[in-house]
Amino acid sequence: MRKYMNIINRLLFGAVALAALSCTGNFETYNRNPDQPSTIDRDVWDYIKSMQYNVIPTVKNQYQIVENVSGGAYGRYFAYAKSTDAGWNTGMFAFYRIANDWANPPYEVPMTNIYSNWRAIKAELEEPEDDYRMALAQIIRVAAMQRVTDIQGPIPYRTMENNDDLTAPYQSQEAVYGFMLEDLDHAVNVLETYITLAGTDVVAEAASADYVYNGNLAKWIRFANSLKLRLAMRISNVSPDAERYAEEAVAHPYGVIESNADNASLDVSQTNDQNPLRWLVEDYSDVHAAAEIVTYMKSFDDPRLSKYFNPAVRDSEYHGSRVGAYSSSQWKDYYSLPKTNALDRLMWMNAAEVAFLKAEMAVNGWDVTGDAKTLYEEGIRLSFEQYQAENYTSYIAGTAAPTAYSDPRRANNYTPGTAYSVTVAWDGALSAEKQREKIYVLDGGKSLMLALSQDLSQNRPAEAREHVRRFHELFLLADKSAYNYYQDFAEKGFYNRLIAGNINQSLQVDSVVCNFDNYPYQAKTYARQVILRESNVTERSLVTVCRLVNATRSDDNPNGFTIEGFTIVENRDISTVER
Repeated sequence: MRKYMNIINRLLFGAVALAALSCTGNFETYNRNPDQPSTIDRDVWDYIKSMQYNVIPTVKNQYQIVENVSGGAYGRYFAYAKSTDAGWNTGMFAFYRIANDWANPPYEVPMTNIYSNWRAIKAELEEPEDDYRMALAQIIRVAAMQRVTDIQGPIPYRTMENNDDLTAPYQSQEAVYGFMLEDLDHAVNVLETYITLAGTDVVAEAASADYVYNGNLAKWIRFANSLKLRLAMRISNVSPDAERYAEEAVAHPYGVIESNADNASLDVSQTNDQNPLRWLVEDYSDVHAAAEIVTYMKSFDDPRLSKYFNPAVRDSEYHGSRVGAYSSSQWKDYYSLPKTNALDRLMWMNAAEVAFLKAEMAVNGWDVTGDAKTLYEEGIRLSFEQYQAENYTSYIAGTAAPTAYSDPRRANNYTPGTAYSVTVAWDGALSAEKQREKIYVLDGGKSLMLALSQDLSQNRPAEAREHVRRFHELFLLADKSAYNYYQDFAEKGFYNRLIAGNINQSLQVDSVVCNFDNYPYQAKTYARQVILRESNVTERSLVTVCRLVNATRSDDNPNGFTIEGFTIVENRDISTVER
């Protein structure tokens, strides 16, 4: 409060002095907003820059782990393009066995880089609680930490404010969400007060360090309110206060993001680098389009498909690659690649997402302007507008359902047809739960598209394939049918001959086809076996079938399956090459 009184006193003093002197050479001195940054504030703005770089990491290797191969894979937007036999079959997110050097960055990178700069800003400012620069830092912190807690669950939020140790006491996700909502409310109040006293919502001197809104504080307020709405909807099934938070956000005088002109996105040209996704696509060749997103978009005849992805080189058609399937760099031309430009902005939040959030409010019966159908269609319209796509009217009337996925490289490398029958066209007769399936999902940090919200059961096919793959590699977590093969091999001296003959053998799973139409689930595995002898190298084809039964998850069985009825249906030589 003392800060606000200082602003008022100085502004009043400037007015009195101007009236007394009429004309003065000190006009700029008397009329300068005392809260505007001067040259002594450059360190504060440098810290704010650094915070912006780490909401979605702009450093390409950090972006790859924190964003692309984790959320991009789990959200079924991006698939791995690197050869799995080159090391990408170990420690990767899509295979549900994450090595520490891959698992740690989504926590360590934002926690370290956001909080170190946040603490520096707080230390530099005389009265940080009432300073609009600290308010901006708070909003940026929430934008980053919301992503971290949604990945990690409990994190140190308040406990990291005066502690640079990543082992600071963790706080529950419920507590963290409460802190973030408090911080957003306080930040909005500080920015509103500044705008009122300064008489402007644009801070010219902040523009050089504000790579999201160029110093426009009104847009920062709308972004903060939109974050508050997002947080409210994330806890709508567990918190009795979620409705109040959401309604406060949309009813605020500054409102929420409703126009693409207010989208929160980072100008990557200010990082002296290009959009990090472009590095992964064009320079690293690490990324394919995922099967799910391409299949959905083709099923719905979505005009944005050509805005999101490039057609495959091999046939000029759009194809996605299955997340978690065996991959090879040699197959790059079979699949679509994400369409990127060097200076594409990094999207934090856009108007389309906010419209979908409000549509979900309407589905819940909460107080929001517009009905669910109107808000849902507005979300699609805004996305079409953002991507400059055409035929919006015909698209929202579409009644086609998602179709099965067909891999362009191999006829048996497929997934069963999706069980979803939800279409693009809004159907008011559907239950609220079915309507929510239409509403929103992020597409890898760029924008939003119509998609079906995922629950844990949708990851079971990927977990099943990984469980079967690991079984073939390690021969574990199966019933007696697998043990019988082991015992038979042992009795025939198979393992002794391997040792005596100095024979090495390796097994590479090519693909695992799972049928989830009936329970127990059926799985068929196609693999290659390489037997390395002193005199020759033999490659064999191995085809097996088995049943999958749900089991309790544990450290030894993270996917929660047991294999039954394991049977080898083919094990034959393909080729032998003399050494």
